[in-house]
Amino acid sequence: MIVAGIVSSPGGRQNNLLLLHYRYLDDVRTFANGTASFFVLRIAHPGEADRIGRSIDALFANSPEQTRTAPEAAFVRDFTSQFGDIAAIVSAVVSAVFFTMLLVTGNTMMQSVRERLREFALLRSLGFGTRRLCVLILLESLTVTALGGALGLAGAYALVASFSDFAAALLEFLPGLRVPSAALPLGGAFMLLLGALAAMLPIVTLLTAPAAAGLREG
Repeated sequence: MIVAGIVSSPGGRQNNLLLLHYRYLDDVRTFANGTASFFVLRIAHPGEADRIGRSIDALFANSPEQTRTAPEAAFVRDFTSQFGDIAAIVSAVVSAVFFTMLLVTGNTMMQSVRERLREFALLRSLGFGTRRLCVLILLESLTVTALGGALGLAGAYALVASFSDFAAALLEFLPGLRVPSAALPLGGAFMLLLGALAAMLPIVTLLTAPAAAGLREG
């Protein structure tokens, strides 16, 4: 076999590919000679994918090796489903992480409010209303969750960017591996929800703690 040339692609995403004539590979295989696992077809009009797929499958309907033609998105979905229900696994992991974050953030806020009960009691004795103090606790909780969520989103974007530079082979099998545009508003909504839930118990503690008792504790 003669090496015709060595090429490099922009960004290095295709530098791990070896292109050769299929006959050379098929001649040295010890099994399944003359066969292929799959073919990739590029069509001019994506809207005709279903019709073209049915036409291809009809040509091999009565052959020993029947085909199953599907769009690339369906192929990737079937490929990942071999490892299990990815959507259910991701949902379970996200739910567990959210619950853990809620416990950690709620415990942090609760400890912070308990340590400052005397300060809150002093503010109440000076005329600060409980509503204003509750807003302060809520803003503190939202600030903590917003900082953590912003760092998480930034880490997700950085991780996917590192995949595009160092894991080109992985992106070939998972072309949809990216941070969707809906991640920012959805992440923001989760930050607000987490911050609000984490502030509920500290706010109740503040509302039920008498101001005089807080001053005596100091």
